[in-house]
Amino acid sequence: MMESQRLIEALGWEEEKGKQFLIDNYGKKGRQLLTNEEFANFVNKLQSMQANYDDEVGYWEDVPS
Repeated sequence: MMESQRLIEALGWEEEKGKQFLIDNYGKKGRQLLTNEEFANFVNKLQSMQANYDDEVGYWEDVPS
């Protein structure tokens, strides 16, 4: 859950945008309602969007391992 929150914040999403994304893509109003498979897919989508966003703005963030 923390990883998804970090990604949401990195994308600059407000709470409403996150909820709408979940409704549009999974038909659910909150991350806690996702199945494990849906949640993994959600995180993957966020990671992909962040990578695309970072490429577009030329921003590279050091992520601790």
